[in-house]
Amino acid sequence: MEQALCFMSGDHSYKFNFYKAGADFPTNIFDNEKFEVHTPEKLRVSLFSGGIDSLAGAIESWGAKTVSDRFELVTNWGRDIKGLPKGIGESMRILYVVIAAQDVPLEITNDDRTAHVCPRQLKQGVERLGVEADYFPIGGTYSKLNYLKAAMKFFIMSLRGDLDKYDLIHAHYGFHGVVARCQFRKPLILSLMGSDAYRKWERLIARILVRMVRAVIVPGGQMKALIDNYPADVIPYGTDVDIFKPADQTAMREKLGLPKNKKLVLFPYNPSRVYHKRPDIIEAAIKQIPEAEMVVAYGKTSEEIAEYMNACDVLAMASSYEGSPGTIREALACNLPIVSVDVADVKVHISDVKGCYLCEREPNDMAAKLRLAFADGKRLEHGRERALPHSLEACAARTIEVYKRVLGKLKKTSV
Repeated sequence: MEQALCFMSGDHSYKFNFYKAGADFPTNIFDNEKFEVHTPEKLRVSLFSGGIDSLAGAIESWGAKTVSDRFELVTNWGRDIKGLPKGIGESMRILYVVIAAQDVPLEITNDDRTAHVCPRQLKQGVERLGVEADYFPIGGTYSKLNYLKAAMKFFIMSLRGDLDKYDLIHAHYGFHGVVARCQFRKPLILSLMGSDAYRKWERLIARILVRMVRAVIVPGGQMKALIDNYPADVIPYGTDVDIFKPADQTAMREKLGLPKNKKLVLFPYNPSRVYHKRPDIIEAAIKQIPEAEMVVAYGKTSEEIAEYMNACDVLAMASSYEGSPGTIREALACNLPIVSVDVADVKVHISDVKGCYLCEREPNDMAAKLRLAFADGKRLEHGRERALPHSLEACAARTIEVYKRVLGKLKKTSV
């Protein structure tokens, strides 16, 4: 059997481990939501086609407080990973060049408050897996001149050897890739985030830049076509399923001071970004439903957004473009019904989830789908299951494999 699996996988370096399943171990971890595993010793889980990203569902279903309490992993990499979430990224240090969440100085920092939410989630995920990481935040949204200042600063830091302590540089967003490319001492990985591939003038930069880096990551597969189908790894930013989880709706409404007798539609974005997020369509749809009310939750922490998701009845999305909206996976993790246009990879996540609906980007159809969601009158039954494979750790582990691949190629080249 092992030889047959190696033959089918095409990689003879794989290690396969076979264990006889007990009567309490189902063939599919979602066959029974409430099953328990009664194993006196640590459970050894062999992960094959699902890979490390399939682990999140097992952890959630088995209810381990920490992974190291219950699990010892044997993966198709042919080596044990002792007590995830530590060890996968041992002896690796990364510098993230990111969008600044505040108007901060152009300097290296470890302060999570300075970084945009997406790379901040990735940093938190890789750190749980043993990677050390810092930020170089750039306040380009506060002043475009900051990009030029950052490029000069990055070049100087490279000359001074300030970047020598890092194994590689990971730039998030196209303009930040340009800044990070002002040095050639460390390998560079680029993550495109959405607008840097969708906006025509930014896309031109991205199409050139992807050929000047060691690896490219996109959050949604549809973005590959925008960069000439360049071979990119598709890895979304992870969801913190410890924060985004179901909670009592009545209690959350009372805590947030929201009306108890209204159907609440959540819009967790900046309402001034009309062209991008299209709140005008959602507002026009809600006007057709007297019992409905739109709740804008912008500028909130992840913990606060999770509370709003548990307080509201539906999440609505009408965006003109997205990379791979994490809000969708966060809503699923909270079992919040979703009504959304077919943008980015939303269809992949919700098309077959009962209680979620795809709609056209116009008020009448959105209103019709909102009514369907309201008529269901309950939370999703299996939404959380769809979000678990995209946890912080799962997506971070896939990103670390990209890091290892890049660093492995460099070692082979230097030999």
